[in-house]
Amino acid sequence: MKDGGNNRSREPHSFSGWIKNVVLLLLSVSLVLVGAEVFVRYHEPQMLSFPHSRKNFAPPIFRANAKWLFELRSGTVYDHQSPYGDFRVTVRVNQDGFRSPAVEVRKPPGVFRIFIVGDSTTFGLGVENHETYPARLEAKLNEGAGEGLRFEVINGGVPGYNLAHYYLVLRDIVFRYDPDLILLGILPWNDWDLAKQDWVGEKNGLPGGLRQALFVDAEGRVRLKGQKTLRPESLRFNVLPGGVKRFLRANSHLYHFLGERLYRLRKNLNLASWVGLADAAELTADGLRKLGLSPETIRKKLDEQDRGNWRKGMALFEAILRMAREKNIPLAVLLIPHLYESHRTVLVPKYAYLGGASTGLHLRKWLKDRKVLNLELVQKLDPFNEKKLYLRYDKHFNAYGNELIARFLHAFLLENRLVPTGRAAAAKPERL
Repeated sequence: MKDGGNNRSREPHSFSGWIKNVVLLLLSVSLVLVGAEVFVRYHEPQMLSFPHSRKNFAPPIFRANAKWLFELRSGTVYDHQSPYGDFRVTVRVNQDGFRSPAVEVRKPPGVFRIFIVGDSTTFGLGVENHETYPARLEAKLNEGAGEGLRFEVINGGVPGYNLAHYYLVLRDIVFRYDPDLILLGILPWNDWDLAKQDWVGEKNGLPGGLRQALFVDAEGRVRLKGQKTLRPESLRFNVLPGGVKRFLRANSHLYHFLGERLYRLRKNLNLASWVGLADAAELTADGLRKLGLSPETIRKKLDEQDRGNWRKGMALFEAILRMAREKNIPLAVLLIPHLYESHRTVLVPKYAYLGGASTGLHLRKWLKDRKVLNLELVQKLDPFNEKKLYLRYDKHFNAYGNELIARFLHAFLLENRLVPTGRAAAAKPERL
């Protein structure tokens, strides 16, 4: 009886001790989270504006094109705000459908005209018209132009374009403007997505036009048939209730900080499984060497999965070079890195963007063998802080990144005597 009494007397004490431990645990976790929130707010402040829908993700600036599916709608002025909240810019498209000041089809006397063909990076998604690298390049060239000489740089970049579009645009549009120099802005993997693309009227391994499950809707947005509307919160923690996510999305820097890194980790794990590696952390340069892998090995793996990309890409490239040479117009290639080729963090290792890295290596050798002038920007941009080169969420180059590209491109053109120098000096781009 005595022992039973002692047990009964201890039960309330044990229960209260358990409650005390739970409270202490919750308090400790809360303090850690608060401390982490304060730390992130001070050292890595995040963009809290995170709209619920992606209505504004694809800007309504397009119109349908019978040959290459879509093009910029001439005369468009559109206030483009990122669904992620990291930019708000005004997109202005001229009367010819280029994101450039108005130009005459017939080149005026004393004008040296450069036509740049590319995708959303050349277009300058996320920056103002004057902040794009083609606009920055034009300003730099004109600053050093001799008397009676003026440079025009036409921004022929269109979001969503790839190498097949470049070929068709060059064939049907570019030469009308009598360019003195053509620049091809290439993102190796992004612009090489050709294997699943249907070519219409194919002749001699080249497309007469394109056919894909893409269309331009009534608002002028390019959409994929059957595409469901995606929401930015899909990049975040799906296990949390909607009300909690909305509160954290609007108030917590830590939520966005961890969510972004979770998203990157997921992408890396997908890439790792793609090439047969178990751990994304091993997709670093050192990790590749330890595993006995090289970019060439990775390229071989990728080529085995999709040989059609390289076959189609080379046919297009050969045709582009041939057209330029027949017109006696110099052509140079600008090899532009994606974020994942230059970003040096644990969760996004430098060699994680395997397709771009491998295709880029193959393409560089191909261009060198054919003596095609090209500017490789991966190494050029490497010394700079990659966090300052790209938009936080969108992953396109910000104004700073576009300025750097323009500076390196300016020096490249002068050093290789691709433009008349006038009073310009071929100085190396200085660090910003």
